[in-house]
Amino acid sequence: MAAAASSSSPPAAITCRAAVAWGPGQALVMEDVEVAPPGPLEIRVKVVSTSICRSDVTQWQSTAQPDLFPRIFGHEASGSVRILVSLLLLTQVVTMLTA
Repeated sequence: MAAAASSSSPPAAITCRAAVAWGPGQALVMEDVEVAPPGPLEIRVKVVSTSICRSDVTQWQSTAQPDLFPRIFGHEASGSVRILVSLLLLTQVVTMLTA
């Protein structure tokens, strides 16, 4: 079940584990990373699992844009909503999912 943020205390930054790519084709390194609190119209999701797809691998191996590193791959994820910044956002998300 989603946990709503308290209106009296804003969400804080959190520390998570992530596989970080520091350069094209370099080995992924498990590191602690700080994740900023969600802003307006954003949500925080507790990721349970993720995968690296072919487009991730292509970008990871590409030397065309080295300024995009370091980066964290794995945009195909599953998890649960942890913080909703506003009730309006919840309404928009439910509307999108039920459309």
